[in-house]
Amino acid sequence: MPFAGLSYVDFDLFGTGTQFSGFYGGSYGQLAFSAPSVRGTRWQIAGRAFGIASSYNDRAFEHGLEQYDRGIRQRPAQVAVWTLRPLSSRTALRLEYDWDYNRYARADVTAPEFRIPHSQNAHAMKIGLDGQRAGWQGSVWGSHAHRVGWREWGVPGDDDRALHNDYQRFGASLLRSGAISPSVTTRVEGAVMGGRHLDRFSRYTFGTFDNRLHGYPSALVRYDHGGVLRTAAAWTIGVVRLDGFGDAAFVHDPAFGPGLRHYAGAGAAMEAPGPFRTLLSLEWGYGFQGIDTNGRRGTHVFRLSGYKVF
Repeated sequence: MPFAGLSYVDFDLFGTGTQFSGFYGGSYGQLAFSAPSVRGTRWQIAGRAFGIASSYNDRAFEHGLEQYDRGIRQRPAQVAVWTLRPLSSRTALRLEYDWDYNRYARADVTAPEFRIPHSQNAHAMKIGLDGQRAGWQGSVWGSHAHRVGWREWGVPGDDDRALHNDYQRFGASLLRSGAISPSVTTRVEGAVMGGRHLDRFSRYTFGTFDNRLHGYPSALVRYDHGGVLRTAAAWTIGVVRLDGFGDAAFVHDPAFGPGLRHYAGAGAAMEAPGPFRTLLSLEWGYGFQGIDTNGRRGTHVFRLSGYKVF
């Protein structure tokens, strides 16, 4: 999905110490902010939001085979705001509010008997505990969400169309970044997650910007529990930076059968100066177990970005 726009970054917004970044590109927009202190207290506040103006496919699978007559179009938007309160020098309590919106519409090949779900309007409260020790960062969390105006969808008789206005999610993660040399850095991250009363539109999914699994397109894999391991290494050579990625996931996706399934992905990226004082970034990923639109195994994901700093 090509788009171009303007990005703004400020590390001291209005002289308050608040960090802010925003991007608007016509069909896509996002922003994030972080304030180190609320009115001089130890409470911190931060947030993020994004929205996509154009619609794209939400694919449906059954026993690993794509069901084209049950695919629909989606247009998502999300907002999250959280407060952070240090409990000690290494731990902090996090309280978060999430708003998850997704507009659904019928695709050209959607079956007439398939009932399109009401546009998702979910409000969630989330609580988490974050900690740091010896270079490791860890987090445990849980959330409860309520969908406003949710109604039955799909085809009568489907196993996945149970009506759940409320659902719960929970998980834990562990992350470590390190420097092998001044020019080589590494990163390893592991996460496990689960939930209750999750359906096709509330399960976890690997996305393009959040919860990434290199090589897998957005919404290709949906799962209600499992674990993910992500690794990355970066090598800076002069003004060029090279990145390598290796990801693995063991998750339960009901659309692909019972039990945990293995999904492996790999990728590489290069960032270098371009003409007219621009910065260019090219990223490629390959999903070994991904299913493309022709039903073949193996998916490629490419992303080309260009930046101009003013």
